[in-house]
Amino acid sequence: MNWAWTEYLIDLATNEGMPENDRPSRLDEVQQALLALEREVAADQANSGMRKAA
Repeated sequence: MNWAWTEYLIDLATNEGMPENDRPSRLDEVQQALLALEREVAADQANSGMRKAA
């Protein structure tokens, strides 16, 4: 989450015209990584529930 916050702040600064950031925002990459982790956790939880039911 710290990585996401940092990227958000960099993206915000860039959009406000602060040129010293001199690198593209990776906020989209961070968001995609967090979503992938959430999907992985949800899949693990679903598989765990199936094992308990069986």
